[in-house]
Amino acid sequence: MFDILIRNAKIVDGTGSPWFYGDIAVSGERITDIAPHISGDARHVIDANGQVASPGFIDMHCHDDTIQLVDEAMVAKVFQGVTTVVTGNCGFSTFPMVPDKADLALAHLASVSGDITKDVLDTSFDAYRNRISRNGSLTNVAGLVGFGSIRTAVMGFDKRKPTASELQAMENLIKESMQQGALGFTLGLLYVPDSYADTEELVALCKAAASMGGIVACHVRTYETHLIESVKEFLEILACSGARGQLSHLQAGGKNNWGKVNDVLELMAEARAKGTDITCDMYPYIAGSTSLSTLFPPWTQEKGGVKRLTELLEDPTIRERIHQETVYGGTGNQWETKVPLIGWDRIVVASVVNEDLKAFEGKSLGELGRERGREPFDVLADLVCLDEGRSTSIMFSFDPKDIETTYKSPLHMVCSDGMWTPQGKPHPRHFGAFAKVIRMFVQESPILMLEDAIRKMTSMPAQRLGLMDIGLLRAGMRADIVVFEPESVKDNATFAEPRQLSEGFSHVMVNGKLVLQDGELTEERPGRALTRAIRR
Repeated sequence: MFDILIRNAKIVDGTGSPWFYGDIAVSGERITDIAPHISGDARHVIDANGQVASPGFIDMHCHDDTIQLVDEAMVAKVFQGVTTVVTGNCGFSTFPMVPDKADLALAHLASVSGDITKDVLDTSFDAYRNRISRNGSLTNVAGLVGFGSIRTAVMGFDKRKPTASELQAMENLIKESMQQGALGFTLGLLYVPDSYADTEELVALCKAAASMGGIVACHVRTYETHLIESVKEFLEILACSGARGQLSHLQAGGKNNWGKVNDVLELMAEARAKGTDITCDMYPYIAGSTSLSTLFPPWTQEKGGVKRLTELLEDPTIRERIHQETVYGGTGNQWETKVPLIGWDRIVVASVVNEDLKAFEGKSLGELGRERGREPFDVLADLVCLDEGRSTSIMFSFDPKDIETTYKSPLHMVCSDGMWTPQGKPHPRHFGAFAKVIRMFVQESPILMLEDAIRKMTSMPAQRLGLMDIGLLRAGMRADIVVFEPESVKDNATFAEPRQLSEGFSHVMVNGKLVLQDGELTEERPGRALTRAIRR
């Protein structure tokens, strides 16, 4: 007797091959059979009645590191068919934390995770994995180890080259994390302290990741004027280290830079032709989201992070220098001011932690400046100081045509890049990215066949991560399965009202357990931390 039998499904198996009608049998955590018709009894039968059954979706790039055990946050993923989230991106992971640098580690992670406490920090990947598996989660979690977390553990926020012993210590932490099951290494070269590293340091560390067979995902130094140079640096790092690369959230910010994604995709194709293994991901929105503190030049956070920035802003002379560089500052491939590229009216305060600042949420810095009769820079500076660097933003800076170009590329896979917060108006991508792809790019303005869209959400990221038992509907694979009606799929989350669940998914199965049944959440929490086979 099977545990679950899905009958009469339109099966999209994740390979990109055309759909076919059939049944799917599940026993325990695994798929036991797929066929046009399966005889036998089951404890639970689901009549798909012609709905699509596909592998569960994999969110290739998100920032769910601290929220897997928060149902309110992860329900948003389940309701759009996501069964695995990939964490540790852009250099931010909860591990490895060294106790004597816990305060710095917390400040580093809080810049993307908001109001968090030290109990979310983990001393190792083992501790991270055990915490998730012990408590259970709505989704599986595939963890990457972040460079920012590693550099903070070894060097704090010092802007300098590492000593030989410090470099060795960072390499050891990368290898240790991957020996314990982390799937790769991530760089966030826009963010402090990652931005303090030069190419030579990055090559050495990526060699350590490559020696373990892990992927290297990179938020490059800038996605604006110097996008091409930034991507070339990453390609150089990959070529010199031998690592497999994932270019995180490929985008071109600012109208003057629209169209450059075509050049980047050409560079990636050329690199692949020469033997460099590179792919990319991107979400389907014209706005990004990140910490407001990234609008300031990186030197303002040397030594002490955001705490140091707030101290510098109290000095009138230094504050004026920061003002000039933030608003008009020179550009370079190490850092580029976003303000003239995007404009104050297109930089919106998404969420704050300080209750006294709640009136700022949902308003642009330009609007807040006019309301208060102040320069937008002063509003920004005071906000970041009063909220201790935990405020997030939404920046409207992308061309819809660029997004379509990226989605058409065979090198692209889908992600949300979501950053959930318990307060404010976070980016709607956390609540609707995968549903939006199906609605917008498959149904309304079709640029993808459903089979191709599903492949970008399932087998492609699974293969990229080295997770060989998810991402496909095959006998013996892990039973992560979603059932949905494509014509009914809708992303309800908007920038004005982001906390709206997607619709159209009737059943979502994680490790053989139904977390969504007939459109209703169940009590099951079968998710766990996934690991790949270790290369030795």
